[in-house]
Amino acid sequence: MGLDFSLYKKKKGIDPEKFLDDPSTDFDKAELAYGRKSWELVNVLSDSKSIDNGYDILTSDKWESLMRLMDPIGDLLEKISEAYDHYEYYLNHEDDEDKEVIDRGKYIFTEEDRKLIAQYEYWYDRSFGEYPVLGYEFSVGYMKNFYEAKDKVREVLKDPNYEVLM
Repeated sequence: MGLDFSLYKKKKGIDPEKFLDDPSTDFDKAELAYGRKSWELVNVLSDSKSIDNGYDILTSDKWESLMRLMDPIGDLLEKISEAYDHYEYYLNHEDDEDKEVIDRGKYIFTEEDRKLIAQYEYWYDRSFGEYPVLGYEFSVGYMKNFYEAKDKVREVLKDPNYEVLM
């Protein structure tokens, strides 16, 4: 099943369906975070009843729970993303006949990259107990997106005039 999971800054009192269907809603400005096929984040931030509705309002408790879960890995997500890029480069060139390209591929995918990838996959498995729908490498992108949104989301959650629509 498909899923485009977004967090939006929404003025309180506006019906979520009206907000989502209103052609004047500027989703580029309202979007705080996005994750394609990020079911594990939906499961942490929402409950099954709300998922059935297709939307929910984020609570501070749920957000802080996710941030605590992400704290051990959050500041490493950029490096982890680069490590996966190095790994892809290495895989795409490991069978090349050109010795220079092979050496460059071996050099670019380092032991540090291996450790970062292992650390991420271990953290992910321990945190969510499931395999990411589109793979670990893909999941790094939306994990990074949500982690980088931590302060923007907190700011909205503290504002008495707004709420975060999921």
